[in-house]
Amino acid sequence: MVLEDIHLKRVNFMVTTTCNLHCRMCDVPEFNNRENNLTLEKIKEIIWQAAQAGAEILEISGGEPMMRKDIYEIIAFAASLKLKVMMVSNGVLIGPSEVQKLLEAGVSLIPMSLEGPEELNDKIRGKGNFKKTLSAIKSFLANSTKIPELQVSVGITLSRHNYKIVRTFSKYLLEDVGVHCITINPFTGTMMSQENFKARKDEFIIPEELIPDLIFEMEQLAQYSESRPGKLPSPRYIRRIPEYFDGNKILPSGGCGMPLTFIGISPQGLVFPCWHGPVIGDLKKSVLSEILASTARKEYVEKALSGDCPGCLSSCYSEIF
Repeated sequence: MVLEDIHLKRVNFMVTTTCNLHCRMCDVPEFNNRENNLTLEKIKEIIWQAAQAGAEILEISGGEPMMRKDIYEIIAFAASLKLKVMMVSNGVLIGPSEVQKLLEAGVSLIPMSLEGPEELNDKIRGKGNFKKTLSAIKSFLANSTKIPELQVSVGITLSRHNYKIVRTFSKYLLEDVGVHCITINPFTGTMMSQENFKARKDEFIIPEELIPDLIFEMEQLAQYSESRPGKLPSPRYIRRIPEYFDGNKILPSGGCGMPLTFIGISPQGLVFPCWHGPVIGDLKKSVLSEILASTARKEYVEKALSGDCPGCLSSCYSEIF
């Protein structure tokens, strides 16, 4: 690897850990610590630094970004720097007026989260939330003809709850609702406390005895993906999901190249080479250009490319399979 080839492209900025929901597979609200959170001005300064470093995409995440009253200002500032702005949301707080404000601010990529049909989704995400999220999705889609660059997607956390219906649900979202694409992220305990993971893992993990069934379902999904290119994760990615649940280390051939172009930033300004990696810098103490050029980042990139990392099957992997 030539270290000079490390170029920043995507920044995932977790602007808050506060969330309006408490989904069963996520403890982010319990991790909430507002102490030392970045101010709006500091967030703008970091976004400007990212743009100066060549970033093309700003992914705003949380928690729930809509919990921030200044979210429109954050988006508008990033858009003014010619960044393509994505906002990851559960959609529950987004009505028609919020849709218009977000679009006017400059958001163009809208991933929202659903786990399956209404009864299943609301079992995991809270009663009444399926209808609210679906309404937000449809409100954004209604603006697609006016804003050609607008991309509305749905993120699904694959688990024991929904692996049997993920293909039919994906077909519904793509063909009936009209979302532009779907991402699938196998359940991981990294978003839960150790105590809650132990208590709930059997609810989400697909056990060994169900792996043959999972292989069958993922093959059906992979074949559907082949018929809808670009609308779902790649068939190769989908076919590796059973290996993940079977406890195997998952790495693309040639190692993982995501840290070459990606960083994650926490609400406190800590920088990560990927969300499964170590802290490589603190934006309250250093500027982004120093962190990007740091030995810590270069060493992690080298480790990831050589396969010397735990491996995962995060949805970003779909791009490199």
